[in-house]
Amino acid sequence: MGSKQRTLYPLLKDLEEEHLIRIVETGKRSKNIYRLTSFGEKTLQQIREHRKESREKTLVLRNLFIEIFRQDKSTLYRLFFEIRIVIDDLSPDNNGRTARILEKCIDDLRRIKSDVCDTR
Repeated sequence: MGSKQRTLYPLLKDLEEEHLIRIVETGKRSKNIYRLTSFGEKTLQQIREHRKESREKTLVLRNLFIEIFRQDKSTLYRLFFEIRIVIDDLSPDNNGRTARILEKCIDDLRRIKSDVCDTR
């Protein structure tokens, strides 16, 4: 379901059905006030821990790449891993746009390789 088809209210309903949030108050004009359930808080904490672990593993891997592939490409590998971290933080709603940007980047890098081969 695309972001245009899915609004905040169906998302809130899904979160409520999954027992991640609950209505704590209904205000004026049937405005619902939500709060995380204890299960929702535990789930959020697990997501945060997983994200932190993922970042730490990515940094370790980045440092290994730099050591293995010499210092001359360390800036490139650092940028590669920074891209990975940024992608992990993006909403899935941005997957299409992100993919197009990365595909353009790959095309540009291939052009550089092609230009180098053509000059030999």
